Amino acid sequence: MGFLGFSRKPKSPEQAAGPSVPKPKSSNEDFGLSIVVPLDKAQVDIVFVHGLTGHREGTWTAGGQDEPWFKSLLPKDLPTARIMTYGYDANVANFIGVAGQNTVREHARNLVNELAARRRNAAGRPIIFVAHSLGGLVCQDALLICINPDEEAQSDILSSTCGIAFLGTPHAGSDLEKFAVALANIVSLSLKKPNKKLLKVLGRKSEVLANIKNDFMTMVHRHLENIQDNLKPIRLHAFIEELPVDYLGCRVVEPDSAKIPGYNSETIHANHMEMTKFNSKDDPGYVKVLDRLKVWTGYDDALIALLYDDDLRRKFETLWPGVELAKSEPPASAKQLCESSSIEASLKWFTDSSEYRSWKAGTLKKLWLHGKHSDGKTVIMSYVARSLSQDNIHSDEHYLVSTNPRYYSCPYQNFSRVAGVRPKISLLFDGIDKLDVHVRSTFLEKFYNIEIEAGDLNMRVLMSSETNVKIRDALTDYSAIDREKLRSECLKTLEFQEWNAREIGVQEVEAAGRRFFGHEKYINWIECDGSAMLWLEGKPGSGKSTLAKFMVKKLEKNPSLAQGRRVNLSQDTAPSHSSRQKGEEEWVFNSPTDKSSIIARFYYSFRGGNTQTSHELMLRSIVYQIWRENSKLFPLIRDRYLDLKREMNKTGEQKPLWSYDDLKLALESLREVNFNLSVFIIIDGMDESNNDKRVDILQFLLSLTHASPTGSCIIKVFVASRPENNINSRLRRVRNHIKLQEVNQEDIRMVVESWIKRMVSEGECEEATLLEVKNHIITYSDGVFMLRSLPKELGGKDGFYRTMVNSLVENYKEDQEYQELGRRIFIWVTFAERPISITELQDALATPTRLDKTDLSTYILEDNRPHQLERAILSYCGGLVEIRRVRFDRIVQLIHQTAREFLLHRDKLAGPYHLDEVQGDLEIAMSCCRYLSIVFRPEFPPAEPNKELPRVEMLSDHLSGKALLAYALVNFQGHLDHLGSSNEKVRDEFMKFVNLLINRSGSYASLLLGQWIQALKWPTELRVDETSARLYLHFLVLCVSDEVLLRVLLPLRSDLLHIVAGQARQDTTQRSITDVRSVNVSLQVLMAAGADVNREDMAGRTPLSYAVKNGHEDSVRLLIEKGANLNLKDADGQTLVLYAAKNGLEGSLNYLLMHEARPNTEDTAGRTPMSYAAENGHEGSLKLLFKYGARVNTKDTAGRSPLSYALSNKHMAIVKLLESYAKKEQRQKEY
Repeated sequence: MGFLGFSRKPKSPEQAAGPSVPKPKSSNEDFGLSIVVPLDKAQVDIVFVHGLTGHREGTWTAGGQDEPWFKSLLPKDLPTARIMTYGYDANVANFIGVAGQNTVREHARNLVNELAARRRNAAGRPIIFVAHSLGGLVCQDALLICINPDEEAQSDILSSTCGIAFLGTPHAGSDLEKFAVALANIVSLSLKKPNKKLLKVLGRKSEVLANIKNDFMTMVHRHLENIQDNLKPIRLHAFIEELPVDYLGCRVVEPDSAKIPGYNSETIHANHMEMTKFNSKDDPGYVKVLDRLKVWTGYDDALIALLYDDDLRRKFETLWPGVELAKSEPPASAKQLCESSSIEASLKWFTDSSEYRSWKAGTLKKLWLHGKHSDGKTVIMSYVARSLSQDNIHSDEHYLVSTNPRYYSCPYQNFSRVAGVRPKISLLFDGIDKLDVHVRSTFLEKFYNIEIEAGDLNMRVLMSSETNVKIRDALTDYSAIDREKLRSECLKTLEFQEWNAREIGVQEVEAAGRRFFGHEKYINWIECDGSAMLWLEGKPGSGKSTLAKFMVKKLEKNPSLAQGRRVNLSQDTAPSHSSRQKGEEEWVFNSPTDKSSIIARFYYSFRGGNTQTSHELMLRSIVYQIWRENSKLFPLIRDRYLDLKREMNKTGEQKPLWSYDDLKLALESLREVNFNLSVFIIIDGMDESNNDKRVDILQFLLSLTHASPTGSCIIKVFVASRPENNINSRLRRVRNHIKLQEVNQEDIRMVVESWIKRMVSEGECEEATLLEVKNHIITYSDGVFMLRSLPKELGGKDGFYRTMVNSLVENYKEDQEYQELGRRIFIWVTFAERPISITELQDALATPTRLDKTDLSTYILEDNRPHQLERAILSYCGGLVEIRRVRFDRIVQLIHQTAREFLLHRDKLAGPYHLDEVQGDLEIAMSCCRYLSIVFRPEFPPAEPNKELPRVEMLSDHLSGKALLAYALVNFQGHLDHLGSSNEKVRDEFMKFVNLLINRSGSYASLLLGQWIQALKWPTELRVDETSARLYLHFLVLCVSDEVLLRVLLPLRSDLLHIVAGQARQDTTQRSITDVRSVNVSLQVLMAAGADVNREDMAGRTPLSYAVKNGHEDSVRLLIEKGANLNLKDADGQTLVLYAAKNGLEGSLNYLLMHEARPNTEDTAGRTPMSYAAENGHEGSLKLLFKYGARVNTKDTAGRSPLSYALSNKHMAIVKLLESYAKKEQRQKEY
C-alpha cells in the first residue's frame, strides 16, 4: 500500500488471456533453500515455503508467467530484501504415513540448518516467512526447533523472525476436529478427489500436527508478553481463500480454520491452489501480500510517514535514555504538500478546531486523531511535525515524532531521570491501527503506564489511526477529533425522513422516452461541456414523472458518467490538487467513496402534503443528496453550519436549522468548487409545488446554470412541469426545451401494445378488434397516457372525468348512501394533510358524520367499518381514486392532480361530488373530533396504577386497533386552523367531550389525553395527576410491541421519550414488567417511530437528562449512540456532566466524558461540575473530571472554589486530592 493507499490498475487483456505454463516437475534439484534474489546489503530476508505437492517455484508461478512473482515483481517493490525459497519432498504419503513418522520435523530441521548456513554473515537481520497451506506447519516447527538450538545461528533465526504470512494454512485453535477437516481437504486436493476415509486415517496424525501449531502459538504469545526480556514479537497474518474447489464442493481451508485468533486476516479472491499465483503488480492478491510485507519491513508509507532528524533523536535520547527509536522519512508527496502554502486552507478544519488549539497550547495533553482510511491523517501528522519544528527553532522545547510505536520497550523508571529536567516533549504516533492487534494492545497498555510514571513531565501526545472501537476504548483519557464527525452531524440536520417518498410512488418502467433520449435538445443538455438547463413540458397524464424516474436510472447506468462519478481509481487516495485563479494549487483529501458525478432529485406532489410541495424542503433534499456524496464539499457550508448551530444553542428554539435562504446559499457555493465535479439536479412536478416562491425558485435554478468565472463544477438542471403561465414566463428562454406530447408517441404505442397483449392472453378480446382500437388510441391520445375512455381531454364538461362522474350519478341515483360514501372518500384523499392508508380511510368512513340519535360513548367502530373497501373504492369513486403500495403500506390517492382540479372546479363539473376546501376541512376536523371521543370515552375503566396493571395491557390492545388515531392527534388542530372562524361547530362539540373528561379526571382517557389537550391551548379546566399520567404511559410503552402504536402515543406526549428514559424502577411489580420488555428496547422502538432524542421539555431537559438523573447507564449509552446532545443546559443552567458529578453517578459521568462532553461548563451561579462533586464528597467523580481536563482553581459568582466547598463540608480526603490536583495544574501552567 503506497502513501494514502494508491489503487492498482486492472489486469491487461494480454495478461488475462495469456497461455498457461506447465508447472515444473519435482526433482531432487528442486529441494533445499535457494536464494532467488541475492543481495549483499539486504535489510531483510524473506523465505517462501510451499505446501503439500507443491514446488518451491511452481507454487508461486501464475499461468502464463515464466517465473514466480517473488522473482518478477517483488524485488522492484522491496529492493532491500534478500528473497529465498525452500523446497522439500512434499509427497502426500509422508503426511499420512504410519504413526511416529514425523517428516514435518525432518523438513523443518533441514530448513533451519540451511537457513542458518545462509545467514552466517547476516546475524540479526529480520526474517519474514511466507508459507502456503501445510508449509505453514513446517515454518512453525522450524521455529520451535530454534527454542533449544544446537548452535547459536539457530537461536538467531528465532530472535530475528519478525513476521509470518500464512496463505491457506489451517489454524483452528483448540478445535481439533476443524483442524482435521482442513487437513483432510488439503490431502484430498492433492489426490484430485474427495476421500471421506481420510478423516479417519488422519485422526491421529492431525493431532500430532495440531500440537506443532499449538506449541508454536504458545511460543508466539510468550514473545509478545516478554518484550522487555529482548524477545521480539512475531507478527502473524492469515490470508484466506475466497473460492471453493469444485470437486470438493467447499473451500479447502474454511475461514474459521484459517483465521488466527487475535490476529489480522484478509481474503484473496481465488481457490486454495491459485491463491499463491499472481499475474502482475496490480493483482489484488499481490497487493494485499505486498502491503503486509511492507508493513513488516518498514516500507509502508502510512506507517513511516513522519519526520524527525538525527539532531532531535540525540536531544530526545539525552532526556530519555534507553529508549530505542525508529528513524523514518515522510513520503515525498507529503513533504511537498506540507511545504505548500495552500495546505493550510485544506487543514483548516483541524488547525482551527478547539481540540488541536488546546493541544498546541498545552492545556490539552492527549489527542487522538481518527477517521476513515486514506482521509489524510498522515498528511496532517506530517504538517503538525513540520509546524512544531518551525515554531520551536528558537525555543527549548524538545519533541519526538515517530510512527513505529512497537519499538518502545524501555524500562519505565527511565522517566524519573527526565522528570527533574522538566522539558517540553511532544510525541506523535501515526498509524497505530497498522500494528497487529496483540502488539498494539501491548504498546498502548505499556505506553499508558509510561504516561503515569512520567508524572509531572510536561509531555503531550498526538496519536492517529483509523476509527477503531478497541483503540477508542484503550484511549478513553484522550480527547478525540474526527474529520467526518462534524460533517455527519451537519448531514443529519439536512436529512428528513420522506425526502424521496414521491419518487418511490412513481411507477417503474423497463423502457421509456425512446424519442426523448434521442432528441437533439436532450443530447445537447447531457453532452455539453458546461452547465445547462433542460425543461420538459408535458400535458397532464403525459408521463413526465415516469420519464424523469427512468432518466435518473439511465443517468446512473451511463458508462461515461459512471467512470466519472467516483474519483479516478488510479488516484483515489492520492493528494489532489485543484487549479485556482493565480496558478495556486490547493490540496484536498480524496476519499474513495467521494463521487465526482452526483445525481440529486426531488419530485413535487400535491398528494404528499407540505413535505412534497415545499420549496424549502426541496432545496434541503437536494443539498443533502449532493453533500452526502462528496466529503470535499463540506468546507463550503461548514462555517455557516457552525454559526447556525451556535445560534440555535443560544436561543434554544426547536426549529429546522437551515432556512430557505441558507439552502440557496449552499447550492450557490457549488459554483466556487475548484475540483472536477458534475451535479445533475432533477426536479419533477414543478407545477405541483407551492405557488409561493415558485417564481423565485425557478430564477434560482436558472442562475445555477450560468457559467462561473472561477469554479469548475458543472451543474445540469432538469425541470419537468405542466404548461403553466408562471412557469412558462420564467423558462421560455431556456434553450433546451422539449414538449413531451410531441415525442412520446412511441412510448404510448409500447404501452398500448403491452395492454393488447395482456388482454389477448387473458381471453378478454379478439386481437383483430384490439388492433383497430390501438390505431384509434394512438391517433387521438394527443400525448396523454391516461387512456381508459380515450377522450381528447381529462377535465372539462365533456372530458374523461365527467364521463366517470356521470356513470357514478347514474349508478347510485337510487342509493344516496353509496353516493355519500364516495363523496367522503373524495374529501379524505383530496384534503387530508398527508396521504392516508386504506386502514385509516376505513376508520374515517366508520366515524359517523351525523349524530342524530348516535351515542358516541357506546359506539363501536369495528361494527361500522365498510367491508371489502379496496374493491368498493372503484365502484364508489368511478376510477378517480387508486390504491398504491408504498413501502409496507397501501395508500389511497387520486389518480392524478388533474382529478383534484376537476373535483374543485368552480363550475361544479363534478355535480354532487363537487368539493370545496372549507367543506373538506370541516368534515375531516369533525371526523377527528368524533373519532377521539369514541376511542377515549371516559367510561373506559378507571385508573388504578398499583393494583390492576393488566388493564394497562388491555388499553394497549384497545389503542393498537385504532388506525386513524395518529392522524387525528397530529392533524386535528391543523384542520381547525385552515377553517379559521368557521371552526366553531367543531370546537363546541370537542369542548363537550373535554367537559366529560373533566368530570372523570382519574380515567385513562384523562390521563392519556391531558397534556395533548393542554397543548391545544384552549381555555379548559382539565387537570390531571401528572405522576399517574407519566406512570401509566411508562407502563403502556413497556407493553407495546408495535411501532405503529408508538407512533400514536408520541403525539399524546411530546416528552414520552423523557418519561421512559428517566422512569425510576422501584417496586417488584415494575421490575417484572421491565424484565418482559426492557427500557432500552422501548427507547429504541420510540426513536425508530420518530421520537426526537434531543427534544427539550418545559424544564429544558432532554431524555438523556432523565437517564443520567436516574443513573440508567445503559440508557445513557444508547441515547448518546443515537446522537443525544451532551452539552445542553437546562433551565437552571445545569449540564449533564454537572448533574452526574453532583450526584456521584460515576458510570454515566465516565461515559459522558468519554464522548467529549465538556467538563468545565458553568451553571447560572458560575459553579462547575468539579465544584459540586467537591461539595458532596464524590471522590470518584473528582478523579474522572480531572482526568478529562476539568479545572481545579475556579471560582463561582460567590467567589468560592471547589476546595472551599470541600472544606465547608469537612471532606478532608477531597481536600487533599484537590490540593494535589491544584499543584499539578499550576505546574502545567508554568511549563
